[in-house]
Amino acid sequence: MTSPIPRVPSSSITWPYGNPLGYELGVFSDYTVIVDESAALKRRMIAILGEVMMGGNVTVYDGFVRVKKKA
Repeated sequence: MTSPIPRVPSSSITWPYGNPLGYELGVFSDYTVIVDESAALKRRMIAILGEVMMGGNVTVYDGFVRVKKKA
């Protein structure tokens, strides 16, 4: 697996950084979780599929900062 960061132009925002406790998450729908044990039975793997509508927002002043790639 390769990282996409080297392909990003210098001085562009690459990821957010902050305390997760300063982020409030809202769930807007019911959620479903399906566990399928037959997906790769011979390799003893379990497939877990979930679906939900959710969103969130930063609730603390300067709770997150945007990290820029170094030039």
